[in-house]
Amino acid sequence: MWDMIKRKKDNQLYHLPFNINQPSSIDIESVTFDLNRVRFTGDGTLEWNIKDGFHLNSKVQPTKKLESFTKSFGGAKIIPKKLFRFKINKVWDAYSSVFFSQWNEFSLFASGKISVDFHDLVLFSDMLYINKKGIVNGKCCYKINENTLLPDKVNYEIKLMGELIYSESKNCGLLIQDDDIKINAYLIEQNILELSWQVNKNNFTRKAQWGLSTAIRDALSICTGQTVNFLRRDFYRQNKTVVELIKERDTRDLGFLNPLKQDTILDKDLFLRILEALIKDDKNAKIIRHLFFQIADAMQVSNLSLWEFMVSTSLETALRTYFNIPFQKNKKNDRFKSVEPFLKKWKSEYFNDEYNKEWRKVFNNVNRYYKELRHINTHPDLINSPEFLPIDERQERYNSLIYLCKFYGYIILALVGYKNLKPEF
Repeated sequence: MWDMIKRKKDNQLYHLPFNINQPSSIDIESVTFDLNRVRFTGDGTLEWNIKDGFHLNSKVQPTKKLESFTKSFGGAKIIPKKLFRFKINKVWDAYSSVFFSQWNEFSLFASGKISVDFHDLVLFSDMLYINKKGIVNGKCCYKINENTLLPDKVNYEIKLMGELIYSESKNCGLLIQDDDIKINAYLIEQNILELSWQVNKNNFTRKAQWGLSTAIRDALSICTGQTVNFLRRDFYRQNKTVVELIKERDTRDLGFLNPLKQDTILDKDLFLRILEALIKDDKNAKIIRHLFFQIADAMQVSNLSLWEFMVSTSLETALRTYFNIPFQKNKKNDRFKSVEPFLKKWKSEYFNDEYNKEWRKVFNNVNRYYKELRHINTHPDLINSPEFLPIDERQERYNSLIYLCKFYGYIILALVGYKNLKPEF
């Protein structure tokens, strides 16, 4: 992975403050964080390993009493609010966050020593990088399944001070030259995808620019039926350089619960439509993400009942979001009495073309399977694992689960703009 960035004024190359490709340890000039209206400051050591993430060893002391709770450190406005701030050297600051429940607060007040793990670190500098006026660039490294096939032949290039020093043609890549966005991606290893992107800053909000790498990751995940994971993402805007390093995590294949029909090679049209929808970050984008990643999260547990509960309740969540009907604690005030009338509204809006009769049957099945899987798993017998059910009954519940997931796939396709879809279950 790349580790050199250009200085804006004199083209001098700066390395990141430690070697990210191997286990590293770095002394930090200072670490600062707020806890219980007290600001703590100290020094210490950061350790990095891509398999384990980051580990901080530090000795701190209270330096300031705060009048009120603060929003913590954000650094550049494009960086989400973080809990810890690290001053590494004259060039680099860093930010990260961790749940305080992961370490003992009492030992902090007793000894001033903290030892804590966290899975990412956001490095920031406002002194670096030459950037074309009006252009925002980014780079990402993703971990992806080894058998993922990409459709394009692309060129892999290494430049030093703007001069091309190495070029190689890659057969398995992704090349998009759209008016709004340019993407060039290729596999640098069987399961490591390196991707660079470029947009005109006038066409994207600052939030959308920072979130573009995440939207690309999620679009890749949905199109390929797996949870693509970040290893690193870089963001270059004007003179700002942001680098986020992230602990390696395994991908998960959704297998028979994959909501979209799996093609051998990534479908570029589908990828672009999903990406465009996710960039908008509106209610449709929230529904698309929720339907896919709720299935992925459900597969992390071993209990079939929990699978069924999580997947079935996704339907109500999606409908409430789409029709803007938040949950009400008082049932009398809740306009959402059942999914059926809202399913009918969804059907009339997206699925009333050539295959109207077929879709009517599908929506009736969805309503029935939702009720069966949703309500059977709120019964006290949930403690009785479905794995002990008769084979026929267990298979029937698996089939209902798969059916709902496939239906969610059609909802995703409809929300990203596909029309006159033919149901094939």
